[in-house]
Amino acid sequence: MNTVHLSNFVMTPTVAEWLTQWLKKYKKEVLQASTYQNYAAILKPVQEKFRKKSLADWKSEEIQEYFDELVELGQYSTAQHLLALLIPALNQAVKEAIIFSNPAKKIKLPQENGVKSNVLTVENQELFLRALSDERLSNFFRFQLLTGLRPGEMCALRWEDLDLEAGKVIVSRNVRREKKDDGPSELSSSATKSGKSRVLELTDGMLELLEQQMNLQELEIEKGKYANTCLIFPNRKGKYLEVSSLNRTLARIQLKMREIKAEELGLSVNEVEISHFSAHGLRHTFATRALEADIPLKVVSNWLGHSTVRVTGDVYSHVSPEMRCASLKRLEQYLTKTFAFSSEKSPETESF
Repeated sequence: MNTVHLSNFVMTPTVAEWLTQWLKKYKKEVLQASTYQNYAAILKPVQEKFRKKSLADWKSEEIQEYFDELVELGQYSTAQHLLALLIPALNQAVKEAIIFSNPAKKIKLPQENGVKSNVLTVENQELFLRALSDERLSNFFRFQLLTGLRPGEMCALRWEDLDLEAGKVIVSRNVRREKKDDGPSELSSSATKSGKSRVLELTDGMLELLEQQMNLQELEIEKGKYANTCLIFPNRKGKYLEVSSLNRTLARIQLKMREIKAEELGLSVNEVEISHFSAHGLRHTFATRALEADIPLKVVSNWLGHSTVRVTGDVYSHVSPEMRCASLKRLEQYLTKTFAFSSEKSPETESF
């Protein structure tokens, strides 16, 4: 009788074992200690949930069910950041031939619930700007937050669109991925969503950001990362950035936001939630802040490149209640002062 030796077989790790191995082997040496601990904290619940599950048998259906439960519990941010860790972890398992395909790539999170939920609060906006330090795309996101440009419009900006002396930039193109009849889809630029170009005046702060971006680009070219590029905000190869890539970067930045907040509150990262926002959410945030600052609707509409003022009013109707309340308070204060002034100046009424 032939003897079969167990040593001839490689046992597939469990979900918990692989995630622990991935963290220690591929992340521990490249992450700060606090970030590493936060990654471990985010992965811990899913490791406990599927601690006996073989990685090879982990199906996308049960992973999706787990994510659906997180969302139902209001833990959208946790679900988002967990997915951002699971995808690369399982990609590595595919590279090492432990599994044939990545089941996490099939996971679908629900769409944002309207414009309002995609807008950063003033507190989270400040936290976001702090989390941008040391980010390669810091200038991109700061410039978008200052201008309200669509993500695709930001990706299409060229140095030739910029007039530094006049302090203006022409927004005339939008980058999108299009399917070709005879091949795979590819990124290309075309006219803006409205089909019209618009000119934006640049503040000193915006011009300073663009100067920083120019210096960053010169350093990348010197290091041989890419040749000269006409794009103001290219990817690491000097080509068009893609919105999906921007959103993956924002998912990582939002995790940094949670880390900063957790450290300040003395909590674990899993005890802190940050409302989800996308690259388009920075545009919504810009418009919301502008309207909250009482910038006329017509001006905001022109900045955003909307076809009509009505479009702007409809999209940002969530700002109106707050604005109306604030306006009424200001009117009340003005009228109160006016009444007081009138009563002091009014002559006494004669009796007849």
